[in-house]
Amino acid sequence: MSAVVCSLLLLIGLRAWTALTSYVTPAPAQDLSLSAAAVHRAMELVPETVSDETPETLTDALPLCARTEAFDRAMDAYRYYDGISGYKAVAVTERSADAAAFFAGYEPRVTESTVSIPAPEGTGVAYLSATRTQGSDNTQETVYGEDWDEVFLESAYAVLIDLDEGVIVAERGADRPVYPASMAKILTLLVASEQIEDRSGNFTITQDIVDTTWRHSLSSVCWEAGETVLLSDMEHGTILPSGADAAIALARYAVGNEEILVSLMNERMDSMRLSEHANFTNVTGMHDDAMHCTVTDMAMILKAAVENAHVRNVLAATQYTATATPQHPDGIFMFNMFLDRTASKRLPGRIVCAKTGYTDEALNCAASYFISNSGKHYICVTAYSHGQMRTVTDHVNLYNTYTK
Repeated sequence: MSAVVCSLLLLIGLRAWTALTSYVTPAPAQDLSLSAAAVHRAMELVPETVSDETPETLTDALPLCARTEAFDRAMDAYRYYDGISGYKAVAVTERSADAAAFFAGYEPRVTESTVSIPAPEGTGVAYLSATRTQGSDNTQETVYGEDWDEVFLESAYAVLIDLDEGVIVAERGADRPVYPASMAKILTLLVASEQIEDRSGNFTITQDIVDTTWRHSLSSVCWEAGETVLLSDMEHGTILPSGADAAIALARYAVGNEEILVSLMNERMDSMRLSEHANFTNVTGMHDDAMHCTVTDMAMILKAAVENAHVRNVLAATQYTATATPQHPDGIFMFNMFLDRTASKRLPGRIVCAKTGYTDEALNCAASYFISNSGKHYICVTAYSHGQMRTVTDHVNLYNTYTK
């Protein structure tokens, strides 16, 4: 073959390649997997980028949006959503042994047997049956006896759910929105865990994480900027000491930033068909007027968390010591306050998992998972109590009064 012919063929090939690459501009693979529903949701997060037109597909949507960084981050947050089957976990998640006994889905039923606990009047005291709590605000003890017919329930909102039957056993204001405070970290841990495929990595705490924690007076593990911690440290740090620094670090390790994880958290709740009140705006539980859910919603979030074997183990840990670092040569000791304070209480079973929360607006709240001596499974969530020990006592009394 002559040099002229070879040159001609090369020229034709180069022109064909140039034409092809100038005509085809491939979108990122994750964008192409999105449905119209996911596009709509992402566009809602960045309303200033949305035109008056309603796109039916991603291809139609992209020209209608200013490709801002905010929109790109919103789109990234929905890269695992297909609009049909709902939220998708990326990592392989093992179901806990407990989950086999639970009712299907996340919509517990109210029945004729459901006890509606009267709202507290004035003092926030409600009297039910079976037990009475007495003592000072700081050192309450529950006393039992056949001739005692009163129980003290201070929390303004409460729900107790039989997970085996899918029935709401007792409730007070269970369908009303409350601020979740740090109970939100249950969902933070769950969704982050469902996104993490590599569990062997680590993360270096940044100065902005430390600054955010201190600026907003959030609870923290007390890691320092530049300190490198393991995934297990972040997970346990999110739950046991309720560390905002751990929660932010966990979100960044899992999906890159907090905004993406928040989007996935809301998508997870959508897939569970929680109430219209369920909306989270941050990963730490820091107060935001727009961040709320019902106590029933939170109970179902805890159910989903307990169904995940790994997350259940973190929520059930009574204590944990973070890996030693140059900044903390002995590690940092952590413990679960709720599990610690209920360990010595007389109960017809055992509280296995728990997460508390507090902000000035939410007051004290808690979510706990209980297995009775007969092998039945329950979740209790209470909110808006005026003391940590009162919250603990409310859970103890509800389990003693209504579980089998």
